[in-house]
Amino acid sequence: YYMSKYVLYQHDGDVSLEVYLLEEPSELARSCISGGFGIKISNPKDCPNLNELQFLKITEGKYEYDTTKLQGAAIAILRQKRDEALEELDKAIIRHITNPDTLSRIESTKQELRDIPGAVDLSFVTHPVDIEHLSPPVLSTYKEFV
Repeated sequence: YYMSKYVLYQHDGDVSLEVYLLEEPSELARSCISGGFGIKISNPKDCPNLNELQFLKITEGKYEYDTTKLQGAAIAILRQKRDEALEELDKAIIRHITNPDTLSRIESTKQELRDIPGAVDLSFVTHPVDIEHLSPPVLSTYKEFV
């Protein structure tokens, strides 16, 4: 029975976790370690969550969350939600075609949705869990027209 060993390394900006048994880590992992972009880990409890690897960076033999990657993911999710909302509002316009007042409110809501990526404060997004807390009010309030 041999203990697995782990190496966490960053190559071309992406962080990978490699498991090895008797042999040494791969050549790529070893070269990352010698460059300060890799960490040998003996206890699996010290390994980061696998679905969080995409948000990590390694510097000077330590891993931490990369806020640029986290905020990029947050914006991508917001854009997806925004696009879904815009699509629903486009359908709502057809239903409210005879009501100019509602139409102008829908148009201003659509503009507010379009402005989301530039208007949202991402400075608090420093951990993956923070992404789930990003919810500009307009992503809920637009539903009054749907």
